[in-house]
Amino acid sequence: MYASFLFINVCLYVVVNGYQYIEKGEACRTPEGQQAVCVHFNDCPSAIEAIRNRKPPETCSYEGIFPIVCCPDGITSSAHLQVEDRLKNSDTTPIQVTPPFDVRSGDDTENTRFTRFDSANLSLRKCRDYQIQMSDIYVNDSIDASAIKQYSHMALLGYVDDENRIRWKCTGSLISEKFVLTTGRCAKAQHISKLKYVQLGQHDINSNISDAEVQNFIISQTYTHPDFQYLSVYNDIGLVELATPVEFTQFISPACLAVSGNFDNPSLQTVGYGLLQLREKLGKHLVQLSPVEDCKQIYASNPVIRSDNVEVICSKVIDENGECYVDIGGPLQLINTRYEFGGFTEIVGVYLFGSSCDQH
Repeated sequence: MYASFLFINVCLYVVVNGYQYIEKGEACRTPEGQQAVCVHFNDCPSAIEAIRNRKPPETCSYEGIFPIVCCPDGITSSAHLQVEDRLKNSDTTPIQVTPPFDVRSGDDTENTRFTRFDSANLSLRKCRDYQIQMSDIYVNDSIDASAIKQYSHMALLGYVDDENRIRWKCTGSLISEKFVLTTGRCAKAQHISKLKYVQLGQHDINSNISDAEVQNFIISQTYTHPDFQYLSVYNDIGLVELATPVEFTQFISPACLAVSGNFDNPSLQTVGYGLLQLREKLGKHLVQLSPVEDCKQIYASNPVIRSDNVEVICSKVIDENGECYVDIGGPLQLINTRYEFGGFTEIVGVYLFGSSCDQH
């Protein structure tokens, strides 16, 4: 018997906020109030220098996935259109995207939105932004970036029990400076201790060696899909918001969200600490996707897969070795090499549960 795992498809859920758009060649202002013009990133020496100093430049818009940045270099009074006039007349009102439904927060005090974003450009653009930020870190530190990227987004979720002990019960994936993607049941956590902490940069929970690369965060808010129910695998997706932003390092960086539904990829993998088997050390499995009909047969005694399923992905381990590196909330991922600065991890799904793991 092989291990079969069930994941929720994250391509159906993309967080969308208001977006400000200024075209290339138009006037802008830097965060310091300096007059500038929006140009391609590669044409702006000060933007390149800012990246080297780990200070991302202001983004105006994008050409495909390539950023157009607010660049103060070479601004003169003889510009085709005076910067002041452009700034006065330009329309920088954010474009509001109206999603189809609300997402409730963990304590029901406020709402945010999940939506399907048809062009998927927003996710690609953010991924590109993070690539630019991280490329200088990887280059300067002369490390094996491809190896580290497989794990650098991994997050441990810490729950405080009645005796004030931290229990690492779930995992997740860092997807921005302040958000971790996980399951709804990990984010809501009604039946286990209170979710309070996130730990990043941890490779071995049981290690007695103090790891200077580990960062710990207090959780400020949690969010779940409005149709999430504990007795269903559908809509089991959530976000954990950190109280303070993450400082990206060579060991801690966000993963991208996959925007395509085409996952016929031989390098799909699961990554986890093996919490289900008390291994508590990062590892990975290569997996392949299973047809929905195979999934339905495997889980016949537990009818969780609908005939019209599009939200749930079923996979099986193809390099099983007696170990089990999957955790609730952990990612189904691939390394996508289409970007300029090399492969970046893309999250395809979030782990829900499995029918077998090391024959269990």
